[in-house]
Amino acid sequence: MMSNIIRHNDIILKKTRRGRILKTVREHYLRTDISNGIGTILDLNADSYLIPDVNTCLYQIDVLESGKVKNVIILQTVLNEARSHNYSLFKRLKILLNRKEKKFFMFSNEHHKDTYVKRMKSESLINRNIRAIQNAAIWYQRTSNQSIPIYLITNDKESQEKSSKMEILSMTIHDYIAKLGIPSLNDLLVTNNLSIDTSAFSNESSSKSKLFTPYWSSIQIKKALAANEVVQGKISIRPGSQKGFVELNNGKRISINSYKYINRSIDGDVVVIQHKDQEGEVVGVVKRNWRIYCGSIDEETEIKNNGSQWVFFVPVDRKIPKIRIRTSQAAELITKRITVAIDSWDINSTTPQGHYISTIGEIGEIETETEVVLREANVPHYEFPEEVMACLPKEDWTISSSELSKRKDYRYSRCVVSVDPPGCKDIDDALHAKLLPNGNLEIGVHIADVTHFVKENSALDAEAAHRSTSVYLVHKRIDMLPKVLTEQLCSLRANVNRLAFSCIWEINPNTLEIISNEFHKSVIRSRAAFTYEQAQNIIDNQNDTSEIAVSLRLLQDLGKKLRKRRFEAGALALASPAVKFGLDTDKNPTDLELYQLRETNSTVEEFMLLANQAASAQMLKMFPHLAVLRRHPPPDSSRFESLLKSLNTRGLSLDVASSKGLNDTLEKIALPGNDYVNTIVRMLVTRCMQQAKYFSSGDRSSDEYYHYGLAMPIYTHFTSPIRRYADVLVHRLLGCTIGIYSLSKGITERENMRKTLSNTNERTRMAQIADRESISLYTLIFFKEKDIIADASVMSVDSKNVQVFIQKYGFSHELTSHENENWTFDEENEILTNNIDENLKLQIFDKIQVRIRVVVGRYHRSRLNVSLVTESRIRNRSTDREISNERPTKKTK
Repeated sequence: MMSNIIRHNDIILKKTRRGRILKTVREHYLRTDISNGIGTILDLNADSYLIPDVNTCLYQIDVLESGKVKNVIILQTVLNEARSHNYSLFKRLKILLNRKEKKFFMFSNEHHKDTYVKRMKSESLINRNIRAIQNAAIWYQRTSNQSIPIYLITNDKESQEKSSKMEILSMTIHDYIAKLGIPSLNDLLVTNNLSIDTSAFSNESSSKSKLFTPYWSSIQIKKALAANEVVQGKISIRPGSQKGFVELNNGKRISINSYKYINRSIDGDVVVIQHKDQEGEVVGVVKRNWRIYCGSIDEETEIKNNGSQWVFFVPVDRKIPKIRIRTSQAAELITKRITVAIDSWDINSTTPQGHYISTIGEIGEIETETEVVLREANVPHYEFPEEVMACLPKEDWTISSSELSKRKDYRYSRCVVSVDPPGCKDIDDALHAKLLPNGNLEIGVHIADVTHFVKENSALDAEAAHRSTSVYLVHKRIDMLPKVLTEQLCSLRANVNRLAFSCIWEINPNTLEIISNEFHKSVIRSRAAFTYEQAQNIIDNQNDTSEIAVSLRLLQDLGKKLRKRRFEAGALALASPAVKFGLDTDKNPTDLELYQLRETNSTVEEFMLLANQAASAQMLKMFPHLAVLRRHPPPDSSRFESLLKSLNTRGLSLDVASSKGLNDTLEKIALPGNDYVNTIVRMLVTRCMQQAKYFSSGDRSSDEYYHYGLAMPIYTHFTSPIRRYADVLVHRLLGCTIGIYSLSKGITERENMRKTLSNTNERTRMAQIADRESISLYTLIFFKEKDIIADASVMSVDSKNVQVFIQKYGFSHELTSHENENWTFDEENEILTNNIDENLKLQIFDKIQVRIRVVVGRYHRSRLNVSLVTESRIRNRSTDREISNERPTKKTK
């Protein structure tokens, strides 16, 4: 075997900051037995084989992913360079290579004796890599079937000329697409090869005729940043406007109030701003945030009968400008949701230029619009790859006797049950309560033992870390893990043996003193899987004296005491009303109402909080610098200023100096005649809060661990590993604390953990956005073709906007009734008065009636229209009913 391996030494000279030259010798092993992939991954009798260069892979990835281009050889040189240029595109290449049906093969030319190229003295890395690609192409031509052409795909003229002299067959990607004879592929072609990250720093010559100001050079920007003449930050564009702002690291915002000053930057770009006259102007882009956008072709496009044409693509994200694309499919695409990428933005163009990528589906269809929601929120929702599925046990898996012997057995000795929302299949947690002879209670929280199945560093683990969270939409769930785990082997279903990670306490029910607390791996057998309503009915039925009923009552009684103590310590009870849709068999909404919470919701919540707190304490005690925790920073007092001013106009106040003071005063907030005032104030307070985030304890000082909303010094997530990757990390750390696992590099390497938790925080944020957008989509569908009057309460009033809370349907919305009427705003008392009817006034907490309809605007943008109904408009009409002749269909749940 060793005869196939040759050792080669690379000598690397590196200059230190002090000017010293360090010599490093790196061993590089070369082989002679590396496969060329032909006949295994690549077809043996293909029409041709393709070797794309780096730029082709970077800029024409959409063509490569189309499924029409096969038998492609991706060189290791190309893959390495793609990784250093654009990691997200590198991952897309890896996905292509991992899917055998795509016929893409990675050839390790950097480790083959005949294709490895040593960098020459004074040779640039780019030129060395070009030689390596050409050398690999020559090797393929010499060692494969001479009758099958091998093409080097490059758009670089110089590379083509050199290849011709070396007798290497080459062609541009455009020529190859023409050779294939598939016109639709032309739509996928990027129109130029400008680098996404460096195009912003090209030296654009200044000219008075330019529509935009030329970007400064990288040298100019570097000097200006050093001299504090410019600032750097991420730009945010206001939806539907030509204005934006840049938020700096110190929290200060610089406004940009014209399209010209936004200067071809896109929402999310990292930009450099020249600040002048209280306004900023973008003078350079450090990092582009270009992504794939969902949207549609402008419906007013004049369709040509044949041939390709320029059209405007309108993104669904109103922060993104129109994109000019060329397509030969305009007639077919005009009624579709499609995806488009930006290629460039010329200094003389009002809009960026891009290219078509794919068709999602018909505009307005639920699955099409749901796909748009998922893509816009960047939620991974593809099928799990083969290598991930290969990590799973069979569905008929059972617990072995050897595994059982290692665990605490609670199957028949404890009355374990689960309590979840209706239809829950991914059951993470179950509980039990047992009265001990000494009068204390044994409480058990049993959590699905996901880490038994998700082995660290496996393909399954990498996929779970990438997805980070399950995403819950109105009509479906996007899983973090394959369903064989989420709904079968890990789910703590009733009457089946399941592996668990258990947290067990002995608690004095009178003093709430925790006598003992232990974590251990266990096996359980849940007696029942209840909904919250079912569990509540059992508790309330005093004639039911079964073991399950007794256990549930013990849990509820103790939960109430724990909750009372928690609020006395300063925890907040905030409001973010959840809505519930009734759906028919086709997943269409038939009903919409406020989700009803029961005492059992609070009971389960208290014990999950208790278990999470116990897990954080156990980790921090054993591994003070490695614990995965969740912090909730206190809100900036300035966030409350507007709310406090509004409350003052109605004689109300809040103590925002501490969470305890805030919660105590929230309890007292009320106004006679409106039962929803307290709920509204809690909703408004929730909006003042910062986001909670995961972090590693070694990256923060201990005073930053605090969770403001829960009033807990330390906190984590342990109780939902089926749907949250942070909980998987916590399970592994807890396993280390009890000697089941050993600390791995994945846990101890700080930078690796930072990246993992940063991804988890971002995925969690995007999952919340997807959830909200799914609710918004279904709300629009529910109210479509309806015209309803409903009771509402005013949440906030200013000179431009009125927010209302619609009690019956459980959501807030902007009031649009005064768009075409004259109103005067009393800023001191925050009262909006109608100039035509001075008796018509709007102030926070006013009870009003609103009319709810769906309005379809341009660019296929439907929106909810919530307008004020005056007394004359609602005379002889009952509230909360449809105005049209048809009555809404309602589904009883």
